[in-house]
Amino acid sequence: MRNSFTLSYSGIFDRLINDIKLSNNGINTSVKALWDTGATITCISPEIAKKLKLKPFGQVSVNNASGDDRSFIYRADISFLNIMFRKKTIYTANIHSQGIDMLIGMDIINLGDFAITNKNGNTKFTFEIPSSRDIDFVKENKK
Repeated sequence: MRNSFTLSYSGIFDRLINDIKLSNNGINTSVKALWDTGATITCISPEIAKKLKLKPFGQVSVNNASGDDRSFIYRADISFLNIMFRKKTIYTANIHSQGIDMLIGMDIINLGDFAITNKNGNTKFTFEIPSSRDIDFVKENKK
């Protein structure tokens, strides 16, 4: 079964942010999440990990824009609009100062089809899971 959503923004936006629900053992919280095609993994802030009372099952060294850092590894349920991931592996990163609590990385984006348009000066972002089509603007323009 395919699930999809579309978010429309009035004006051109340089950051794709939406509300995501995170859950762990009956504890739920809503966070602002940034979709980041430059990130390989999905991360949450340490503050959110603490709020959800997540228990780490590992620790790794990660490289980010600020340099190398240690990151705890957790599992939590992630849901947004009509898409749900159960016990998805997520990592911690110091992202709270960016005005977000979560960063959606390519580990999730690669599971589906992801497109951004800016027609008439308005940004529209759409995502579908699982991947179901081959989007090719060059091929479409030749028709």
